[in-house]
Amino acid sequence: MFDGSDKLDRVDRVSIDYHRVKKIKGKLPISVSMEYYTGDYSEQLVIDRETETLEHTERVGSGCVITRKHFVQECVGDLLDDLDADYLFKHIVGNAPVTQDPSL
Repeated sequence: MFDGSDKLDRVDRVSIDYHRVKKIKGKLPISVSMEYYTGDYSEQLVIDRETETLEHTERVGSGCVITRKHFVQECVGDLLDDLDADYLFKHIVGNAPVTQDPSL
């Protein structure tokens, strides 16, 4: 799928990971030694053909993990089979394309 070959590969598992660290400063300092709180947040979405599951995990700080796992018999494979390399990343909103340095 992603190697440029005209032979389509089968996608068996997709994992999407997101991580954010944010400094949060309140109106008053948290303590004498801490001006701000550092928030650490991450998410992971895994779609797995073998187990026929969709799993969404959130990690909030160091002590809180929220997991949702869905067993969807015979549907996960169909979803993964429908991934089309020509259109999968066609409409991404985000940073502009990287420009090349003309001196290189």
